[in-house]
Amino acid sequence: GARAVVRSYASLAERVQQVEIQVAGFGENYRPGEWQVLNQDSLGAVLDTVDAVGSEEDQLHTDYVYALQGAAGAFAESTATCQILFWFTDGQHDLDEDHLPLERNYFPDPVTVDNVVEAEALMPSLICDAGQLADQLGDAGVSAQIMLLGDESGVDEASRRVLRGMGGDPSLDCGPGNGAFQSVDDASRLPFIMACASQVGGYQLPELAPDANGNLVVNEGV
Repeated sequence: GARAVVRSYASLAERVQQVEIQVAGFGENYRPGEWQVLNQDSLGAVLDTVDAVGSEEDQLHTDYVYALQGAAGAFAESTATCQILFWFTDGQHDLDEDHLPLERNYFPDPVTVDNVVEAEALMPSLICDAGQLADQLGDAGVSAQIMLLGDESGVDEASRRVLRGMGGDPSLDCGPGNGAFQSVDDASRLPFIMACASQVGGYQLPELAPDANGNLVVNEGV
């Protein structure tokens, strides 16, 4: 999915002043990347970065707060006029009870088995409340394109509020409502969905497979 996004924006680069991209990962912590100019000449190097970030499997927690703190910091460094966050996640916010204690910058004490529920419960307010991370990204002009990899029914309500809310659902009161949300449990559809989302701004795509020519119909006009 990330490779499809990179290829789409590399093809766009010749029609705009400049495209810059940062590839970052998250789990227990945020793994920052570096802003890179993306065009056909740098495409191979950026795809290598995507592969390197995607192959990391050494962190045992999924912390949405750290992810969005890192993303907000990255976009604060950018001077681009059009800013888009593509956020891929394969699961819900989860401080794994089997791998505690854990220090968190938003919780006053080390997170332990005894207080992990209390620590996890802070996540939605730290992201969704007025002036918090979702609003900070929105105020910076960042549109959040959210991709949930897997079955949405397995995601708890707190995580769903963040993903769906930042993905544009105004009823969930999480951010400015300028994003888009997709979920996919069939990996073969992912490159097509993300390539289309990159080009057309993240429509809610129909449950269709690509046709024989590799095209995915978004709507009658695209």
